[in-house]
Amino acid sequence: MKILHIDPFSGVSGDMFLGALIDLGVDARALRAQIKSLGFKGIDIRTRSVSRGSINGIKLDVIEKDRKKKGGHTDLKKILSRIRASRIKDEAKRLACDIFEAIGDAEAKVHGKSKRDLHLHEVGEADSIVDITGAAIAVSSLGVDKIYSGEISVGRGLIETDAGSMPIPAPATIELLKGLPVRYSDEPHELTTPTGAAILKTIVDSFSQPPPIEIKRIGYGAGERQLESRPNLLRAVLGDTKVSYESDEVVVFEANVDDMVPVSFEYLFDSLFAAGALDVYTTPVLMKKSRPAILLTVLAEKDLEDKISSIIFKETTTLGIRTRNQLRRKLKRTISSVRTPFGMVHIKSADGSGLKKPKIMPEYEDCKRIARSKGLALMEVYEEAKKAYEKAKR
Repeated sequence: MKILHIDPFSGVSGDMFLGALIDLGVDARALRAQIKSLGFKGIDIRTRSVSRGSINGIKLDVIEKDRKKKGGHTDLKKILSRIRASRIKDEAKRLACDIFEAIGDAEAKVHGKSKRDLHLHEVGEADSIVDITGAAIAVSSLGVDKIYSGEISVGRGLIETDAGSMPIPAPATIELLKGLPVRYSDEPHELTTPTGAAILKTIVDSFSQPPPIEIKRIGYGAGERQLESRPNLLRAVLGDTKVSYESDEVVVFEANVDDMVPVSFEYLFDSLFAAGALDVYTTPVLMKKSRPAILLTVLAEKDLEDKISSIIFKETTTLGIRTRNQLRRKLKRTISSVRTPFGMVHIKSADGSGLKKPKIMPEYEDCKRIARSKGLALMEVYEEAKKAYEKAKR
């Protein structure tokens, strides 16, 4: 797998993102040729090497020869039409439109308007359109399989905009960052812009640590100013992983229970699994004063956090739940069915991560049903199912 890891330790803007990918190896000439097909007159991009906190990076500037026309392309519909009418490759075209749609959703929410009536300001200027479209072209040209990102740094204070003073992060920016991992800093500057937030929100597959990779290239995109607390750079890392497993991020719930009727756990487990829990298990523990207790552990997707917490509070005697986000790595799994002398059995197979052969797991419920109906030993049905699967794969 080809992995791109974005490290926004000083935030992210459109020009920083595009500069980082050019430093990573994206062809600036090919990028410029596609951007010209947007049809803007007097618009070009320029790259230069700069130093931020003793680290070199690429500063990307959008050059506008006629700044009097600045602000003429603020209608979201017109922006999308311009992108779709260009000669940019289809994948990049779709990605650029998705980024602008995300911005449109955020701006509409902030201003209480419909996207149909939306007019963008700074984000609708030609330079922002070039940044976003260029980012989509650059990402598509890399041909990566998965994109990861770390926590997104944001600043504090106020910023002057066409609409007056705005808090940092700007309202549209913080709307775009909703649901993403954010770290607040003491920098009194706009570290993350709406353009940068929209790019990451749209392109990133997982805001978590990537799997182990062999680093191939590193790129730095420079911001406009020098910062006091950190180099004003966005880092992008391109690498390959030979490990063929999948990964995602889940929420782990933990609760200590020491005064609950043991038979109640069956109902609790059923309720949690019915709500969508990925796994539920208990561990015997000793609490204070050497009281024996049960540690309840539940794994679930992030969007189920409130639902799972509610069930645990309702169905157990615990007064508190600990939660944490946890990276989960999984072997690739497939479900198939095989015909055995006793009937059809579903098989789960898992492969990858250097295994010499796949792990084969006949479906328990199928094997149990056959064993009971035919008076057979459960393991006999298991073995026949495995033999049938291996024979079918030859």
